[in-house]
Amino acid sequence: MSGSVDIVVVTYNSRAHIAACLDSIPESAFDGTVRTVVVDNHSSDDTVALVLTHHPAVELIVNSANRGFAAACNQGIRATAGEFILLLNPDAQLLPSTVARLVSYLRRHPAVGIVGPSLRSTGGALQRDISATGLFPSFPQALFEYTRLSRVYPESKWHRDYFLTDWDRMSSRPVAMVQGACFMFRRALLDDIGYFDERFFLYFEETDFCKRAKEIGWEVHYVGDAAAIHIGGQSMVGRRQSARQFIASLYLFHRKHYGVLEAAVLWGVLMPYHCLRALRLAATVPFKPHDRQLRADLRTAVERFVAHWQLMLAPGTTLPGTSAGAPCAP
Repeated sequence: MSGSVDIVVVTYNSRAHIAACLDSIPESAFDGTVRTVVVDNHSSDDTVALVLTHHPAVELIVNSANRGFAAACNQGIRATAGEFILLLNPDAQLLPSTVARLVSYLRRHPAVGIVGPSLRSTGGALQRDISATGLFPSFPQALFEYTRLSRVYPESKWHRDYFLTDWDRMSSRPVAMVQGACFMFRRALLDDIGYFDERFFLYFEETDFCKRAKEIGWEVHYVGDAAAIHIGGQSMVGRRQSARQFIASLYLFHRKHYGVLEAAVLWGVLMPYHCLRALRLAATVPFKPHDRQLRADLRTAVERFVAHWQLMLAPGTTLPGTSAGAPCAP
């Protein structure tokens, strides 16, 4: 198989995982041209030194500040010219033939613009919930995912169809979106929809990219016979900041695609929900001091409430601590 693939890896304090990630690329057995670009978002550990020392052939872009994931992806994409682009998280590792299978799938399906493989834990278990989704985020889907409705009504259409619970994920099929941890697309797609929206500092950038592609007729497919290992959660600064960025991106996505009114109504439902849930759990903890799950649930509820509160205090901010950024210009 011939062709050219540009692999873009965005790092931020990724020393623990970047070596295994980069080591996995040549082992993926693609016989075309592969070019790897690492864009470092101002790591404070020795990620940059490790890449320079152990992977000197990798092209390295070092930012003087953390520009966010979408902006760094765009930097890497603009620095390359290959036919296909693969975004790979530093905590992900390609399995043998992954790149070849993704490229082959795109060649055999000209209407498909974006593909993603199955994602697996280091022990080989399939990460069912995050590899791909059957629906895009929406108001009812958000209510089921971010409240206890999914536990009360696990067979709901919004829960079942979003997480594709009736599918074993071993076969290939069209989906709404695939996970950005290992995300391949045609460069030609950029001519149609532009680059990643840099207002998404972290989270939802691939969701927005897939939605824009599908809105103009491109298909997004999950490729069941390709796989990557994904550890997950290794690009986050801290739980509270991560929650803050997630919530900000969630509402940016809803404002952008569904309008300010829907985003405001969603906030008006979820903000008091997380507040009341945090209060209820806090009142229960003293009676169950050794219940770790209870403490974890309380921590999550508090983080989500605080993130919603901070969003109210700065409603015009696209993301906390960032400027509006460039949306998606070529």
